Amino acid sequence: MEVSRKAKRAGGGFDDRLSDLPDCLLHDILSRLKARQVVQTCVLSRRWQHLWPTSPCLDVDIREFRPDATLGPRRWPLSPAQLADYGKEPAELADFEDFVDSLLVHRIRSAGAAPLQTLRLRIPPWWLGLSVVPIYGSEIHAAKYTRWVRRGLQCSPAALDVRGSVKLPPLASSGTHRLTRLRLDQVTLHRDFAEHLASGLPVLEDLQITGTMLSVALPRIASGTLKNLVVESSTHNSESLSFTIAAPRLASLHLALNFRCLISFAVVLEEAPCLVQASVRLVGTPDLRHKQGGGYYLQQDRDLLRALCNFIGSLSHVCTLKLHGFGNMLLDLYCPRSCSISIINSFFTFTAYINF
Repeated sequence: MEVSRKAKRAGGGFDDRLSDLPDCLLHDILSRLKARQVVQTCVLSRRWQHLWPTSPCLDVDIREFRPDATLGPRRWPLSPAQLADYGKEPAELADFEDFVDSLLVHRIRSAGAAPLQTLRLRIPPWWLGLSVVPIYGSEIHAAKYTRWVRRGLQCSPAALDVRGSVKLPPLASSGTHRLTRLRLDQVTLHRDFAEHLASGLPVLEDLQITGTMLSVALPRIASGTLKNLVVESSTHNSESLSFTIAAPRLASLHLALNFRCLISFAVVLEEAPCLVQASVRLVGTPDLRHKQGGGYYLQQDRDLLRALCNFIGSLSHVCTLKLHGFGNMLLDLYCPRSCSISIINSFFTFTAYINF
């Protein structure tokens, strides 16, 4: 019998060499899988049965259950494919919600599990399975999955990446003491997000906010540890972008603005002495909006461009400044010619790279 077993091992028939790897390597493998795949590894062998709850990375994605669930923002009216799901809850959605609830509970209760390194949440699109009018439906949906973010924070992740229509819970909790990277895409910010950012995230270094309404919840970005900041305004809703940046360690700043949806711009760089790299990118330029005969922009466009020029002028101390999507708009700016030419000349004085 012993000879037979050795022969089988020699032939590779029953060898489980993967399970012989140390936990650190197996955790690295699990970190590269989606959450559903991670849980499915429990059937590989006895070694894997209790390994998945200690995975250092959880990548929760609705597309594992519903491959056709586009995560991008949706506008009314819905497409025929979306209308087919409107007013009913697909079975895949219910399975997904049960799975995530169970997954996070097991992760929290897992004895000996180290804090999470990364938590990624891809929330189902708001139109999937709703039977209410879209305006209120999106708000109800945003609050529905807040519990997942709250439970995920109980695992003290070092990086949190949330994408989809979800309302962010308060971040001033013990679960945020390790949070160094925060990425929010299409989320609804908590009303006290600016306050939590200043006092509840003591080691935050990277912050990225995209596709999110910032008018009310973000009057100020203040952090003593923040080094990299990326802000992209919403591409489907009109908004006023107005906030103050006070980050003494900030080294990199990137703004992307949807000009066609921008009502006003009043971003102020209050404190950023360490800033060395910055970029401003325009999406939806004025020649796609409000252009009159003779090539002149309406007053609103001119005011926005003037405000942008003032902001860019405040970046004169950076080593690298990149401008995208401006084209000849700066030359066409309806303000005193000497003022515009002075600003443009200053760009080429201290800018290493400008892409018009």
